[in-house]
Amino acid sequence: MRESHEKNVRDNANRFRAADDARRVHDVVIFHWEMLPASGEAVLARGLEFLVVDGSGKIVADYQFFPA
Repeated sequence: MRESHEKNVRDNANRFRAADDARRVHDVVIFHWEMLPASGEAVLARGLEFLVVDGSGKIVADYQFFPA
């Protein structure tokens, strides 16, 4: 995760935004995200985030999926 942040955010100045589709069912939260350049709206990458959270909402597992 750290390497991804360094490559995509620190070095290439990209930014991320969550799509407006987050859902929580019990201890699972899922949402799609997009990576964009610092200036502009061209989507460079998309993915699906799958989070497992505890009773207080703290993330205990984080899985990312990228479309083929």
